[in-house]
Amino acid sequence: AGGHNGVADVIAALGTKQFARLRFGIGRPPDGRTITEHVLARFTPDERHQVEGEFDRALELMEAFVGQGIEAAMNQAAAGPRDAVE
Repeated sequence: AGGHNGVADVIAALGTKQFARLRFGIGRPPDGRTITEHVLARFTPDERHQVEGEFDRALELMEAFVGQGIEAAMNQAAAGPRDAVE
């Protein structure tokens, strides 16, 4: 569960840790706050802009996960955003 109570509840309900998960990372606190404070704090304007920019990407990966399976979603995630410039 990695300290995440919601995931711990899912594990308890399913009776197993063996299930596919999609994660949306939050990064580390840049300003010395604890991780708990970071997770529970309101987004700064810059963070809000960054998160909003990731929604479409997250949706694409969720659609791949549901429609094509976890391996396809993982491959798509590893390939990076469709509009990435090399």
